[in-house]
Amino acid sequence: MKSLNALLVSLACLSLTACANLYESHFQPIKPGMVLTPKAGAELVVVPLPMEEHSLAAQEQPKTHATLGQSSFRTSTRVTARDLEKFSRKIGAERVLSSKRFIESRTNLVTRYHHLHGIEARGWVDGKYTNMRVDGIQIPYQAQEIEDVYEFRATFFQGKAQPPTPLP
Repeated sequence: MKSLNALLVSLACLSLTACANLYESHFQPIKPGMVLTPKAGAELVVVPLPMEEHSLAAQEQPKTHATLGQSSFRTSTRVTARDLEKFSRKIGAERVLSSKRFIESRTNLVTRYHHLHGIEARGWVDGKYTNMRVDGIQIPYQAQEIEDVYEFRATFFQGKAQPPTPLP
């Protein structure tokens, strides 16, 4: 029973790491130790940009918004807009500049398995004519798999608090 519980805990840990949000795991705050908290009722605006324009646009944003940090990574795994939105809300971002660029296609050699269902046959075994049965088996084979690699970059901003206007 203990080994079954250990197996279940291991599977749960593996499933959590397989679903890790890459924006979160590669996030670098603008100031180390910065406390990032969501703002209640804040709207999120995601601005998609070509990678070449990202740096310039990020430099111009601080006039109206405070920079929280940036995520930058390359991957062949699936990254969704929902991943970006979920992490942005988690850190309290109100504006996000988002860029994606194709890098390369890679060809990998992977092992796949073909399942053969039960096979029945008649034949001579050790000088006797007999019926034989082989239950389902997995036959390994090599296959080529093509994966595309993309570069992602996101810069996260939060609106600056406006100074109070003086009363007349």
